[in-house]
Formats: sequence, structure tokens, C-alpha cells
Amino acid sequence: MNNRFTGLDIGTSCIKAVEIEAVDGGFKVLSLQKCPTPAGPDEELVTALKGVIPSSHGKVIASVGGDQVIYRIVRFPLLSGKELEAAVSYEMERFLPSPAEQMIIRHVCLGTGQEGTGQDVLLLAVSKAAIYHYYKLLSRAGLVVEAVDLSAFALWRIYGRKTIDSRAIIDLGAKFTTIIIVKKGVIKLVRVLPNHRESLDAGLNGVAEEIRRSLIYYANQEETSVERVILSGGGSKQDGLPGFAQTFLGVPVQVGKPAVPPVFAVAAGLALREGMR
Repeated sequence: MNNRFTGLDIGTSCIKAVEIEAVDGGFKVLSLQKCPTPAGPDEELVTALKGVIPSSHGKVIASVGGDQVIYRIVRFPLLSGKELEAAVSYEMERFLPSPAEQMIIRHVCLGTGQEGTGQDVLLLAVSKAAIYHYYKLLSRAGLVVEAVDLSAFALWRIYGRKTIDSRAIIDLGAKFTTIIIVKKGVIKLVRVLPNHRESLDAGLNGVAEEIRRSLIYYANQEETSVERVILSGGGSKQDGLPGFAQTFLGVPVQVGKPAVPPVFAVAAGLALREGMR
């Protein structure tokens, strides 16, 4: 049985790969690899991928995120399987930017609401063309895609899966900031915000207000406040950022410290998709 897994995170500025080995219910990090993401044609990206992950590794778990994915968390009544499928289809048609047949649509049941009044369901949609293009690129690099997962789920596995508090995980990428709010291990909110270069240079100034609004929205919906904020991604390395964010948001802030550096958090979380089953 294979107990080694590789997560691949192709960011807008950097490609990251993490190989882990499942050991006695936990995992051991075997390798961390990264390189700049080429700005040129696909062939340059294929070459870069070959350098980051040898084809001998075989299967990888890759990710989609940023503005490629449409997220909605909707509270439905308690419905049976077929009733829920129909409700999800109807709800998705309301906000999809493209015809449903051009999209890959999924939903994940997150749990019941307060006092069992309904069920929270995460609705997801991504362009089929984007996924097929992704598979072709990785195939040209000699890689077999075992699964394509959400970067938000990868971050949840690293920072939120086995938690008992309410926390916001904020991943600061070169082009996008991803916000995931988790309550007692359950995802309650996912948002993706576009960055502007001058915003990250000055800390969270460009997206801080939207982050704060997300925290307020969550507090109003769940009648409880976020207790801490975890920063990850390449942008989390900025000097003084945790202090700035803590002052602005009024919540304890720390840079995430899993078994890998924060810049590798998504790639590690992808590898754990199979390694922690």
C-alpha cells in the first residue's frame, strides 16, 4: 500500500511541492520543493514542474483556488438526498456565471445549524475547461493527478481540522487572499479577495477592512466571535504583520506553524488529503 503522498500548489508567484509519508496515524515530511512560477507560455510551466517534482513520484494531489472557484455556504432545511440535490442545483443556477454544463459542480454538507434548524452546505463550482487544461499541463510534466482539491480545504486540514475554538485562517498569496473561518473544526465561511501589490507591501491595508467585515459577518451569523487569526502563505513572512493585523482586527494573530513553513501550508494540506485517511 502506498503511504507516500505529494501535494502540489501552483501559485501565481511560486510553485510549491510537499511529499509526506503516513506514519502511525500521523505523517512525516520527506521533502519540500519550490521554484518561481514562470510568467511565460505553458511549456515553461511544464519544464518548471519537471524540476520541482520528478516523474518518479508518480501521483500528485493538485489544487484549485483563487478566482477559479466559486464558493457559497447556504443553509438549507433538513432535506433527503434527492431533495438536497435538487435544492443545490436550483441554488447554483442562481449565481453561476456560465451555463451549468460548462462547470464542475459539487457540494459538501458541513453540518446542522443552531438547534438543528437546518443544514449548512458548501456549494462549489469551477470551469471544466480550467480543470481539463490543468490535467493536460501536469500530464505533459509526466505527472499523474490523483485528485484536484480545493486550496481552502488544504488550509483547513493544516490549521482547522482538529480545533475546538473559532478561528480565521488567512492565506496571503501574491494575487489573492483566502479567508476561511472554522468553528470547532467545521468550515463556516470561505472568501477570496483580490490583492493589489501595494496592499501587501503595506501589510493588510488593502484587504484588512474586508477581512474585518468577514469577521463581523461571522459573529452576527453564529452569535460568537472569532477567537484567533492564523496567517499563512508567502505574505505572512512580512516583518511586523502579525502585530499590525492584531491591532487592526482586535483579535490575537499568529503566523501558522504546522510541520512545514507557512508558504508550504497548501501543498502540505493537499498531501494530507490522502495521507490522513
